[in-house]
Amino acid sequence: MYSKKAIFQEHFNVSTMDEAFLIYFESLSAMGKDSSYSAYTKLQIPFEAPCHPPLPSWDEVEQGFVEYLKPNPMAGKAFRVGAFMVKFGNDSTIFQEAESLLFLQANSQVRVPKVYAAFTRPILEWTRHFLIMDYIEGETLSGEKWLSLSDTSRSIILSKLCEQFRLLRSIPSEGYYGCVNRHGWQPWFSFLCKMQPGPSGPFDTYEEFVAALTSSAHLIRAMAINTDDFHPEEVALLSRMGSELLRCNGRQPVFTHMDPSVGNTIIRLIPGPEGEEDWEVTLIDWAESGWLPAWMQSWCLREKLTMETTMHDPNGKESDQYVEYVTKNLEGDYTKQLQLFDELRKGILYGLL
Repeated sequence: MYSKKAIFQEHFNVSTMDEAFLIYFESLSAMGKDSSYSAYTKLQIPFEAPCHPPLPSWDEVEQGFVEYLKPNPMAGKAFRVGAFMVKFGNDSTIFQEAESLLFLQANSQVRVPKVYAAFTRPILEWTRHFLIMDYIEGETLSGEKWLSLSDTSRSIILSKLCEQFRLLRSIPSEGYYGCVNRHGWQPWFSFLCKMQPGPSGPFDTYEEFVAALTSSAHLIRAMAINTDDFHPEEVALLSRMGSELLRCNGRQPVFTHMDPSVGNTIIRLIPGPEGEEDWEVTLIDWAESGWLPAWMQSWCLREKLTMETTMHDPNGKESDQYVEYVTKNLEGDYTKQLQLFDELRKGILYGLL
């Protein structure tokens, strides 16, 4: 078990939290401005799919970009141009998402947007990365929408969602933990953050992956509260994290969607074979995806999914029932892992969010 001083020394080469914080914020600022991507993708940029419909011109993309940001410069990072969705960003996750989508198109039957182009352009004093893909027709799922649906509609949608996860998890494993084509994630990435330069991962073994998780948890907690050292309760919880994960089931790497929120779920009402009610369900936003232990999809669902509405408890029974239905249809019982990560979230603020 590390002391805070040892963690600050490992990640920042300093011994106090005040010194670490200065380096931390400088590093985050530098990472946010870093538009390099070669260490995170094998995709040749600019990329253009061999076959595609006529794509929007750069003038159309630029106009859409400017119009999209006019009302709110801090808006999300995707906008529609005709039959296409254009996603943009400042870091390599745009191209990692393109690579993941191309992998899924070639190696699975999972419903994903088709990727047509990926490129880099300077715009509004920044170097931006762009991804052009299919616009998925339908409606973004939300708490209000879910509450408006009949029991029959909900049952069909949940069944179709479970089928997407089944198809995703049936892709033959490539034997490592990381992004597509043996790449790692950005060093500031969520539950795998670190302050040393270079990607987080890939990891050849489950033990290496767990070591990275626990190292990240130590770092996050050390930076959270300005105390001389960890409290005994924190020490006990962090120690349990490593030992319990090394003993748990579901260690094999499976392809995982790490942000399966309702906001990343598109539903579309379609007629069934006999004219009956049917639904298409498509998961979008694959920037956070890759080969992870089988138990992690359940954790991602638990942490990222809420049926929050303006009129309903965001942690109410609809969210719980939705998550419970989907996780029960994933092979394996990962109750112990979920209980552990609930404790980690409450005890040391460690999680996906």
